[in-house]
Amino acid sequence: MTRYRTRMQPNRGCGHTSPNPGVLAMALCLSLLATAHGQAQQAQQAQPSAAQHSVPPDSGLQAVKPSESPQDPDYERHVRRAVQAYQRGDWAPALKAFERAHTLQPSARTHRTVAMAAYNLGDFPKALLHLEHALADPRRPLTPSQRLQLAQLLRQAKRKVARLQLVIEPEPDRLEIDSAAPTALRDGTLVLRPGTHALTVHQAAAPPSHYPLQTHAGQYSRVHIRLPTGGADAVPSRANQSPSALRLTGYVALAAGAGALVASGITTALALDLRADLKRDCPARQCAPSQHNTLDRYDQLKDISAVAFYGGLLTGTVGLVLLLAAPNTPVDQASAELPLMPTATGLTWKGQL
Repeated sequence: MTRYRTRMQPNRGCGHTSPNPGVLAMALCLSLLATAHGQAQQAQQAQPSAAQHSVPPDSGLQAVKPSESPQDPDYERHVRRAVQAYQRGDWAPALKAFERAHTLQPSARTHRTVAMAAYNLGDFPKALLHLEHALADPRRPLTPSQRLQLAQLLRQAKRKVARLQLVIEPEPDRLEIDSAAPTALRDGTLVLRPGTHALTVHQAAAPPSHYPLQTHAGQYSRVHIRLPTGGADAVPSRANQSPSALRLTGYVALAAGAGALVASGITTALALDLRADLKRDCPARQCAPSQHNTLDRYDQLKDISAVAFYGGLLTGTVGLVLLLAAPNTPVDQASAELPLMPTATGLTWKGQL
């Protein structure tokens, strides 16, 4: 550190004091720092801090800034009721109140609270729908920590539902699943609870068509349905459904290839046994008439072994490729049921997902 030395001059009066250049430089720096600090404090007072816009434990939803919109008494009332129910663990009343607040002032923050209440209630299709909207809605967007939290919860919710991509020809007028409008994500993918469902397709000037659906947790499927003429009931085509069709074909091809390789091994062993006899009795393939049948049998076994080996290798390779090409269908086997709880920085869950 550079030390500035000052030399005292003889006192010749205030008007004759000779200032030291180092002291002037230090004083100038201190003055600039003080000015910058004052401006920073003014800017901090002019803009609310991040803590003021976090989700307080007694409100559940971030308060609307006065600069965005005037306060809505109904909105504030629903928020208070929602958080009180949420803190008690009454998920159904909390979800209902959060949805009413979201209807009045929709934003990423209200999508977030609806999703978390629905997740705790076990309504995973609704939770997944609002989680996607919360991450994409530009109105009052989430903080980085909130986005990270919801991204983790989104992966957890996908393991608890079945996602179905329907391709219907011709385009239907309306769809129903279990006599109700289906829950669809932003890309049109339907979200269903695991189990058996009834799909109803409505067409203009035709009776509705009915199709059974069987879904599993963590599954993603693509089903192609070609509507029959006149609207008669039919079974949906599963040719384009993944991953079950590709996976089943892959297992069959892999099993057939393994069987062919086993057959090749057996015929090779038999051929080698005959070859030992032929080397003794038929040197240079010159055999007595009594050994001609043995020689022909050896040639047949050799040909069968080669065909079975290469055929099994090819079929097994095709089966392995199909298995690798089939989309994964992860199933949540040991996921913890962790309730989402309010904290000083927002509604969150206890533990880790």
